[in-house]
Amino acid sequence: MRVKCPEPFEFAVRGPDGPYTLRFRPIDEWDGSFVVEGLRHPMTWSVLTIDRNEDGELIFAGETDGSEEVWGDFYWYEARLEPTPAKITLWGDQVIARVDQAV
Repeated sequence: MRVKCPEPFEFAVRGPDGPYTLRFRPIDEWDGSFVVEGLRHPMTWSVLTIDRNEDGELIFAGETDGSEEVWGDFYWYEARLEPTPAKITLWGDQVIARVDQAV
């Protein structure tokens, strides 16, 4: 079920390039973005949907805007904050490319 944006928050994950931080910033009641810092270049990822599954977990999904310059490719992502540890799943053409875990 789609839900309204939560308050701003941040969390850190570790991927193949090392740790990086995602800071969630709401734009309005329904839309937001993740500011991604700690990699070669900062990125701002669009948050296209925020859903809550039947277990009550928040699931953020969108596009990795700017990732071509950092990772050499464009990805779709899903950020799950629960159950802990949080994780970011990145995928390309319907294939999971990587899963970065919270630190």
